[in-house]
Amino acid sequence: MFKKLCIVIFAAVSINVNATGGITLGNRLDNLNEMSIPNALIKAQIERGDFESLFSLYRGLNQEKANVEYLSQSINVDEVVNKLTSVQQQVMNEAYNTVKTNTGRVLPVDSNLVPSGLIILGATPKLGILESRLEQAYRLAMLYPDIPIIVSGKGRKAGEVEADYMHDYLVSKGLNSQRIYKEDVSEDTVGNAVFTYFRIEQEPALQNIKDWLIVTNNFHAMRALFNYQRVFPINMHIAVYLAPLLPEGMVNPEQDKILRDLVASEIRSDSNQQFLQLLKQAWFDTSSHSFEGKDISSQPCPILTEVLLHHELYKDKKEALTLSFQCVLRMSS
Repeated sequence: MFKKLCIVIFAAVSINVNATGGITLGNRLDNLNEMSIPNALIKAQIERGDFESLFSLYRGLNQEKANVEYLSQSINVDEVVNKLTSVQQQVMNEAYNTVKTNTGRVLPVDSNLVPSGLIILGATPKLGILESRLEQAYRLAMLYPDIPIIVSGKGRKAGEVEADYMHDYLVSKGLNSQRIYKEDVSEDTVGNAVFTYFRIEQEPALQNIKDWLIVTNNFHAMRALFNYQRVFPINMHIAVYLAPLLPEGMVNPEQDKILRDLVASEIRSDSNQQFLQLLKQAWFDTSSHSFEGKDISSQPCPILTEVLLHHELYKDKKEALTLSFQCVLRMSS
């Protein structure tokens, strides 16, 4: 999927070589100015759940724009810069349209997942966003009355643990508390994925469940599935349910603008690339203070190690979390 989408932009920015073998800057700029990304391709990548391609496409456009702007003191590149900016906006617009169209649905669209477990991702309570997730999760819990539910999130609001709030919310609506398992460590989406997987591995009642449906808001679905796909083992099947931005009955006149801005923020986020870099690293070697190049996808202890060593939200808690999750850090005392 990644190659399929990126080939469009790579073809558009390919360097032309003149008859003498030299690189023709004018031809390169012409190619950029004639770039065309079909909306159908952007839509297809999102609906397939191939968000790495989408994030890489936007990042590639950003890098090309920076390269062109560097030349602005020597030549007029306004037309090319405007073209690249226009294509970036097109990506944002089509992502917004696709997310909005698929609200209330499951991605990837062809997953055909029948969940044997639900995972609800936390957010700040009482603003509407988390309540929308919970309302949709409650409907799914009633549709699948025998499956367990993991509520995931500690959050960053002092004195209020998201997992506790989610548990109490669902119990107040009549769900059996014995169905609900708390993951109350994570403070972001990477943490949701890593610590949820540990919760599954350490709870006998959850260990044999392989089909998980993640419930989060529409704008957050891309980042959520992107992270979970790379943390969970390949023998686990996961999909994401796109809850509306706000629960039924709660109206905000700026709702469409807020959704558009949130989708754009998800695509622009540096954390997507940082997470990919994390996954390509391996254990920390104290002798060389470096990482060996190795893909650690679906290996939660190495992922946890990397998060603890580098992540601003978790690195100060590395000792306690390492003991809690029975992983060993290769680092000097």
